[in-house]
Amino acid sequence: MLSSKKSREGFTLIELLVVIAMIAILAAILFPVFAKVREKARQTSCASNLKQIGLAILQYAQDNEELYPMARYFTSADRSVPGPNWGQQIYPYVKSTGAYRCPDDTATNDVLGQGLATPVLPGSYRYNFLLGATYANGGSDWGGAHNLASIKEPVTRVAVLDTFGNGEPGFGWGDWDKNAWANNVRNNHTGQVNALFLDGHVKSMRPMALVSNGSMLGLVKGSTCGWSGSDLDWINCNDTNNDVRDTFSLLDSKNQ
Repeated sequence: MLSSKKSREGFTLIELLVVIAMIAILAAILFPVFAKVREKARQTSCASNLKQIGLAILQYAQDNEELYPMARYFTSADRSVPGPNWGQQIYPYVKSTGAYRCPDDTATNDVLGQGLATPVLPGSYRYNFLLGATYANGGSDWGGAHNLASIKEPVTRVAVLDTFGNGEPGFGWGDWDKNAWANNVRNNHTGQVNALFLDGHVKSMRPMALVSNGSMLGLVKGSTCGWSGSDLDWINCNDTNNDVRDTFSLLDSKNQ
């Protein structure tokens, strides 16, 4: 006996539209979540790179009379012939150019500058200039090479930051204004920057946190300490004030 009811096949147009709308709503909710998960993975990979670099810096110091690498040095008195930059100095301990590349750094042609022709290293990370530089005539910047004992609080002193290379090996100079910090430091990790400290630990933080409770970078523009003393001690400057915080305001507002 045949059923008096027709068997139903497929969906009506309205039902299909409802399903499509529900999928669109779920996608709108989930895609930002997926994007944050991917960014968190890149941030973690970047931190792992910096951790590897930190271990190499400490190994370098152990093998070189407890002296930290210098941001740069020149083998000529007129600064025309560079020696190895900090990244090249520790490369025998790192043994991988990939460790110098942050996954969030899309500038594939940006390299760590002011060094030897090889190895060519990505410019994703830059070294604190206040850790010194020297020249063939015996001159130096920022006190020359620093030893382990010269750093009063390694746990609060930043050695390496996420950066745009811009042809430089280091960051800071002591007189960078807000535009210089915003144009050279990269806080792509959901508004945070990865920082490697001199004791070897790595932390992700808002740029303003670097100077909110004392400067973790040493002497920065607006600091009231350091300028009248030995430049060897500029790395230990711990001053913060409204002028210092203003120096970091533009960078902190990026990528929020």
